[in-house]
Amino acid sequence: MAGFLCVAESAGGRIIRTGVGFTQVGDPYQFDVYTQDDRPLGDDGEAEFRWVTVLLKHSNGYNVIVQPIVDGIPQLVGSFSGGPPPAGTLEEVVRLRVWLMARGNRIAAKVTSVSLLGPLELVDIPYGYVAIRSGL
Repeated sequence: MAGFLCVAESAGGRIIRTGVGFTQVGDPYQFDVYTQDDRPLGDDGEAEFRWVTVLLKHSNGYNVIVQPIVDGIPQLVGSFSGGPPPAGTLEEVVRLRVWLMARGNRIAAKVTSVSLLGPLELVDIPYGYVAIRSGL
């Protein structure tokens, strides 16, 4: 009988079995992500940030809030929720867009689950801007 190689997550509640995927062990935990600041026009540049989009993969629905942060100042929060993926699909990637018109040098985002309906995976967080001044 062959054994399985399993790895435990040190800062969370998951056990990962190689070649199979992962499963949560114990109580569910909330999804809370704060991205690092990005300076698209350099350390001294300035931009008009237009939108932030969160690409979120789910398999049983989602209920999250998205908060853009410009120059360390939290912007208006966007609340998003949805049910399970369409019939015949096991998972879905949704685009959650928050519109903002904020002038600044750096941008970040905070994504937090309000309630857990199933596994969530953050795929990407792109943003849009118009350059005002480029800097080094």
